[in-house]
Amino acid sequence: MLILEVGGTGSRDAAAPALQPGDVVEVVEGDLKNLTGRVVSLEGDSISVKPHHKDLQDLLAFQARELRKAFKEGDHVKVVAGRYEGETGLVVRIEHNLAILFSDLTMHELKVRPQDLQLCLETSSGVDASGQYQLGDMVQLDPQTVGVIVRLEKEAFKVLTQHGKEVNAKPHALQLRKSRGVALDSRQNEITSRDVVKVIQGPHIVSLIVRD
Repeated sequence: MLILEVGGTGSRDAAAPALQPGDVVEVVEGDLKNLTGRVVSLEGDSISVKPHHKDLQDLLAFQARELRKAFKEGDHVKVVAGRYEGETGLVVRIEHNLAILFSDLTMHELKVRPQDLQLCLETSSGVDASGQYQLGDMVQLDPQTVGVIVRLEKEAFKVLTQHGKEVNAKPHALQLRKSRGVALDSRQNEITSRDVVKVIQGPHIVSLIVRD
């Protein structure tokens, strides 16, 4: 299984996630460390939390630095910040303060910080922010190189070229490929538009759809 690492942490404090009502959180400091609960409201620097504990019925107030978002296996989430912003997936496990997601789009595993996630019901569309490109599009990188978009990231795409290499490409540097020659599969059958194909050799064992 391919696991993709989350990008750099940037300037935001990893212990101070952006919270909103409904988020499940865990206390990371003080006497109530490890207590979980659900955010009810935010007023300035104070966050009111309804604890998940039978002996604690009243709302408790915390500072953002005292909390972190908490997720469990089976949660369906959306990435709301960072390299994979906009992607959705299922939490399959938690490792070293990172959530491991199984992406709805690419069926790869992603490592994402919990503070960059949010519970959601929607599923990623596989279309970039401009609506011009989508997962599986064939594109021209330069006069000698074509490839297929295998991942839509926030500022660049991952493109699998005809040479079997995965490269980063900026959207403005690509052109949709409308006309192309005949491609044959491993059994010498012609591959046409909209065919579902499977990579059976090499480092990119994923399923792709060849689009117009």
